[in-house]
Order: sequence, then C-alpha cells, then structure tokens
Amino acid sequence: MGSDASISSGKVSLLERAMNRIGRYDLRSEYAFYPGRNWRFDFAIPAHKVAIEVEGAVWNDNGRHTRLDGYMRDLEKYNAAAACGWKLIRVTPTELLSLKTIKMIVMACQK
Repeated sequence: MGSDASISSGKVSLLERAMNRIGRYDLRSEYAFYPGRNWRFDFAIPAHKVAIEVEGAVWNDNGRHTRLDGYMRDLEKYNAAAACGWKLIRVTPTELLSLKTIKMIVMACQK
C-alpha cells in the first residue's frame, strides 16, 4: 500500500467498520508479521493469520509491483508469509471495500 493516496485513513476505517459489522475481527493496518524484516501487511487479522495486501499501481508500467525488483521483493515477502502459515488476499485499491473482498476475508478467517 505504502504511499498510494487512494487508500486513505477513511477507507481504513470503512474496512474496519465493515469487518466489525459481520463479526468481531481485530483488523490491523500496517501489521509487521516477520521479525527481523521490515515487512508489513497493508491489513491483517492476526488471530486468523489472514493478510490483505492492496496492490497499488498494478496498471502502471512504472509501478513498484510491476518492476522486476519490486515484483521479486513481493514474491519473497509473500512466500515467507505463506511459509509462516498466513493466508494472503491480494486486491487492487478499487476492490478493497467490495462485497467480494469482504466475503473472501471472512471465508479465510473461517478456515
């Protein structure tokens, strides 16, 4: 997520409210999950080991996630998360508050 202006603190609180309306989920933003590395999930529900990553600039040729070095760093982070038992949900900024994404988060928490 980083500096992506489209994911404002207003949207964070909307996601938290949406998750709290359907259940008591302790949703945290910028959650550090791996000791010794500066890796953070955009959002996480630690009790269920569910992480949500908002992939900004995916349609932009100059976006960090589409350049080789950024893509390789993302792979390393996502693979480390999987090896630690995390379930990762990746979305674009426009998908973050969609019913489809909320349902997916809830489904991941129930597994």
